[in-house]
Amino acid sequence: ALQFWLGWWLEPLLSGDYPAAMRRNVGERLPSFSPEQRELLIGSIDLLGINHYSTHMVRDVADGERGDASSGWEADQHVVATFGAGWPQAASPWQRSYPAGLRGLLNWVAARYKGDIYVTENGWSCNSFTAAAAAADQEQLDYYTGYTEQVRLALVEDGVPVRGYFGWSLLDNFEWADGYSKRFGLYYVNYTTQQRTPKKAAAWWKETRSAC
Repeated sequence: ALQFWLGWWLEPLLSGDYPAAMRRNVGERLPSFSPEQRELLIGSIDLLGINHYSTHMVRDVADGERGDASSGWEADQHVVATFGAGWPQAASPWQRSYPAGLRGLLNWVAARYKGDIYVTENGWSCNSFTAAAAAADQEQLDYYTGYTEQVRLALVEDGVPVRGYFGWSLLDNFEWADGYSKRFGLYYVNYTTQQRTPKKAAAWWKETRSAC
């Protein structure tokens, strides 16, 4: 599954072609690169930014099983994706918390890409929808402490060259197709008055980053 979700974009920059799994599953529907294009692609990035919010458990489809097919490219993966039992559920249905998944992803990337890696987005779709609930939001705090610890382990114990980490986001804001219905911010925003209230994780963020 990672060869489709990330390898689709990363592998051409490393080898000049799409992942072998994509070539196998997609066949002639997948475009080919000319020699000139390959030359331009290989090594054309200075660093790699990873946006990561959640992890899935995947398995190959069984004979006659359709697998995930919400879009054409997802069907081409020939896999079934699920969440682990007991993983905390965010407000967004596509997100659950499994911090160790980020460490695994960073190691997967580092085995293929030898340059600097940045976690450019990582955050929690909060289940707190009032200022009072946001100020006591333990779920978001647990998410950040868990995920940043996994980044630390990837860097210190695994030797992954992680050079930066960016949480999403400072403020609740307009979240693409979800509009204002989902809240990822460290600060709760009252969209009527524009009053901003720090969530529980904001105090932790300020304290830990001040100590760095």
